[in-house]
Amino acid sequence: MNPPSHPGHDREIELRRMQQQLRRSQGRFRALTELSVDWFWEQDRNFRFVEIDAGGRYPLGIPPADSILGKTRWEVEGGMPAEGDWNAHRAQLERHEPFRDFELRMRAADGSERILSIAGSPVFDENGCFTGYRGMGRDMTESRRAEQALRESQRALAALMGNLPGMAYRCRNDAEWTLEFVSEGAHQLTGHRPEALMSGTVGYASLIHPDDRDKVWVEIQACIGHDQPFQLTYRISTALGEQKWVWERGSAVRGPAGNVVALEGFVSDITERKRAQEEVARLNAELEDRVRRRTAQLEAANAELEAFSYSIAHDLRSPLTSIDGFSHMLDELAAPSLGDQGRHYLRRIRAGVRQMSDLTDAILSLARLSRVKLRWEPVDLAAIARTVEANLREGEPQRIATIEIPERLHAQGDPRLLTQVITNLLGNAWKFSACKPQTLIRLGSAPGGNGEPVYFVADHGAGFDMAHASRLFGAFQRLHAPSEFEGTGIGLALVQKIVSRHAGRIWADARPGDGATFYFTLSGKSPS
Repeated sequence: MNPPSHPGHDREIELRRMQQQLRRSQGRFRALTELSVDWFWEQDRNFRFVEIDAGGRYPLGIPPADSILGKTRWEVEGGMPAEGDWNAHRAQLERHEPFRDFELRMRAADGSERILSIAGSPVFDENGCFTGYRGMGRDMTESRRAEQALRESQRALAALMGNLPGMAYRCRNDAEWTLEFVSEGAHQLTGHRPEALMSGTVGYASLIHPDDRDKVWVEIQACIGHDQPFQLTYRISTALGEQKWVWERGSAVRGPAGNVVALEGFVSDITERKRAQEEVARLNAELEDRVRRRTAQLEAANAELEAFSYSIAHDLRSPLTSIDGFSHMLDELAAPSLGDQGRHYLRRIRAGVRQMSDLTDAILSLARLSRVKLRWEPVDLAAIARTVEANLREGEPQRIATIEIPERLHAQGDPRLLTQVITNLLGNAWKFSACKPQTLIRLGSAPGGNGEPVYFVADHGAGFDMAHASRLFGAFQRLHAPSEFEGTGIGLALVQKIVSRHAGRIWADARPGDGATFYFTLSGKSPS
């Protein structure tokens, strides 16, 4: 049997049990406190610190305990309320009220300013008498800095969104494009307040032009399906009924499972740009039409002029032939009676007739050239040049001449007309080199800037002043006197026209007394 208990023994056991429970409760409280706060503190009835416990740590914003024990909160050096002064806080303590989120600014040991948040509750004894305060504190410096940075970022973003000349948005991927967010720029763009658009009072899909709605949906869904950003242009109608062109760029926002949870993007007004483009297109079309009409007029005028030139040249040949024939008969029949002066006059008449006949033939050649239908086939310019060289040497066998011709020189075009080009250019080089003791002429090609071959004929003859180069390819234009070099002045005009009909170009480079080089290109493609 157990010995009988007595009252004193039972009270001792109960006291020990209660003390153990209190220690366990205090332990749990302290563990929880250490996890949730940086330190806890206690003050006496005069609000002086009697305990500071940071769990063995030393938070940056807390002065050493020996510098604050025995002092009130407002006596601690370097501390001030984050807002206002100590009066309101002291009055609250005098009223023995609990408080929380009371923030202090404290100068830390390293000189930095810390923001501390404290909370406290009054403590009363078993008789209800006030004995002090007990509370906890946290260093909120980094948290407040993060909040300030977030607020600043949000302010900057709001300012940016408000000043952008367009509408930033977030919407659902549904047929109505239900808006979850829209910037202030929506009002200027659409005439509707952002609140009306986000509340559904005005649906964005209803603003899109009926002819563009399907296109907008199809293009955006196609880009989303390929996980690509989208950009497109379409028309909208504003609150005032005005039609605007807009450009939109955006992308899908996907959830953790990869599903599309929203669309985000930007819509800007491009109405003025679109109108400018349409005006440019209209002006270009008008200009092209005017150019076509003007070209047709010029072609008709040229055709009429060529026909007139051909008719005049053809009609002149008959009287010129008669004059030449009767002059020849007069020379044979009446030469003895004419005397030296008469025969001189007769020779001058016949020379003038021959010159007039040559000019008439040149006019006919130019006129015929416009009417010739081009044949398009491979041509070896070197082979043509060798035939021309043989004819030139046969005409002046006494000339000391070197003509450099490559083995082959390929081109594409009309063989008859390109023969005329080589004949005229080599003939000119031969003629204008007659003043030199030795003739040197070169025919060749070199690659041009765009890869096309550039053909050339170069000589070391008389040359010419480049100041007069603009006259080179005009009909009957001569840079040398007839007494120096004979000719009609039509050869280079023929060459220029043939090259032009082959969609090419011709130019020259020369120096007086040091020869000339003529360059030309051919398109290599049959003109349409």
